[in-house]
Amino acid sequence: MYEDLLEKFEMFREKHYEFTGLIICSNQGDILFTTQSLELSSSDCQQIINSWLHSAEQLNLHEIRYTILKTDIYQFAALNPHLKKGIVGSMDREYNYAIGFVDTETNPENSLLLSSIELNKLVWNMN
Repeated sequence: MYEDLLEKFEMFREKHYEFTGLIICSNQGDILFTTQSLELSSSDCQQIINSWLHSAEQLNLHEIRYTILKTDIYQFAALNPHLKKGIVGSMDREYNYAIGFVDTETNPENSLLLSSIELNKLVWNMN
């Protein structure tokens, strides 16, 4: 299912250049797809998913603290305003978790919530 995703993600980044990487995780945290720019483990994925599913207020990932702005079953957004880094998420058709990493300074007119919507469109239109 994710065979063409790297190419689609690169085309997606031409318009949504704030995205620095993408990872797809199963609901158990298994890594199903990742861009080369990301160095995340299955436990990192599980940590993000747990924060997402349990509507946590914050996420600490690789010693970076993110404030979680939005959690619902289909959408996730977290921000570190000082570092201008964000994490956005969307569930795909197979109930896996697409997690995008965003540089908020690169495209400041596009909010994290808009970025998560665009990620949702990408992963729902993969087929």
